[in-house]
Amino acid sequence: MALRAVLVPAAADVDDAVAPVPDRVHHRARVRPRRNRHGRTPDSGLWDRLLPALQAPATALDATSGKRAEAELQLTDGTWQLTATDSALAQETAQTLAAAVGPAEEHEALPRIERLAALREALAALALAVARTHGPLAWFLADASSRLAPVLHWRALDAPGGRSFGTVLPAEDELADAEAAIRLLTDALTRTSHD
Repeated sequence: MALRAVLVPAAADVDDAVAPVPDRVHHRARVRPRRNRHGRTPDSGLWDRLLPALQAPATALDATSGKRAEAELQLTDGTWQLTATDSALAQETAQTLAAAVGPAEEHEALPRIERLAALREALAALALAVARTHGPLAWFLADASSRLAPVLHWRALDAPGGRSFGTVLPAEDELADAEAAIRLLTDALTRTSHD
């Protein structure tokens, strides 16, 4: 939501709230295209289509689900050519993730400290996989890792005196959501294969 507040001012008409962009700024660095001499952007509908993509999904599961769909589309339409090496790494990563975060009915019965440890192991497995590849698979796994980064700010124990280096106790639904995202990612990686 903080990103939305920065990108969309509180003004009723967003077009009136856009600050001018210096001429020397690279066109990709602009938040919005410049207005033409009639005071309109070249494609007024473009901003409306881009804004939802810039807003962060509500949960890690939502984010992972969206990236999974994007990856499947790229694999289907041939944009992403999966190599044998990428496929093997995806399978290996899926096995490691599945070993870390098991089925929901078993995993949710574990104590919070073990559930959190398993999520951290899954993040470590993703980091190692990203380090071993380049291109679309690395980008996909890196995005999944960053969507799950809040796990790194969670703790399972009470902090004496309230000093916890900024970590927080996650809610039960947050733990379940992160675990479900790992399972979804595991399923997506398991189904990848080199044709």
